Amino acid sequence: MNISADSVARAEVGRYKPHGVELTRPLDVDILGSLFDREGDDLVIKGALRQNIRWLVADAMDPGMASSLGLQDVVLANNFLIHMNDRQAAICMLNAARLGRPGGLFVCRGVAQPVREKVVQQLGFKPLACRIAEIHNADEKFAARKDWPWRYWALEPIDKSRKNWTTRYASMFQCAAALVILLTCSVIVAKERDSPTTGAVTPSEAPKLRGSRTERTLS
Repeated sequence: MNISADSVARAEVGRYKPHGVELTRPLDVDILGSLFDREGDDLVIKGALRQNIRWLVADAMDPGMASSLGLQDVVLANNFLIHMNDRQAAICMLNAARLGRPGGLFVCRGVAQPVREKVVQQLGFKPLACRIAEIHNADEKFAARKDWPWRYWALEPIDKSRKNWTTRYASMFQCAAALVILLTCSVIVAKERDSPTTGAVTPSEAPKLRGSRTERTLS
């Protein structure tokens, strides 16, 4: 699912150039081999990985997303929330949470950790404690590590002295009962709607929102 029809169309075709815009971050040779087949100068997503996929153009800010997609056993919300301001990211997380079947798995990386921590606590999601550190610290060459705390997208190092460190640094969570999610989402969305900062983002406002997360302010 993507808000861009062009991006969805390109993903559905699954054909890329080795140095195209989608592959700007170098991938390990083994990872490339597990994901792509070579066809001339192109990299093509393996057929087995393209089976049983439904491609959609949709907006994660839309509260009606769950009614159109239905409940899912596993929900992935990775590497797009970090580029939103905190209010937008929280709303998108709540919408994604509505997709999770009770007892299902919600996976969320690439988001400001205070936002994720707050939302999953409000929803009553249970962090999966297995391999939190290994997942968080995967890929030692990941650029986001060396840029902490100077960039908004940088990855905060794990601090196990925090009382709630498992919730803050976990990436995988078990979904709560549907009624808990529904009530919590309704309350939070209502608060956001009544907030003076809530509303549709116009094209003229978008650069301001993006710019507000370009740097961290250190106390």
